[in-house]
Amino acid sequence: MGRVIIKNGKFPPLTEEQKREIEEARKRPINYEDIPPLTDEQLARMQRVNAHKETKVSV
Repeated sequence: MGRVIIKNGKFPPLTEEQKREIEEARKRPINYEDIPPLTDEQLARMQRVNAHKETKVSV
């Protein structure tokens, strides 16, 4: 697992493999039936994300 630091919404360029995976995913339908609804506790813990702050993402 690597670590990517995204500053000011600037993402590193996608690899050719990542581009192919995205194109394949676009062709498949999205199935929401197996996603359980959020509980009241989960909804209460939700917070707005500030898109203008530096965001750290683990990949």
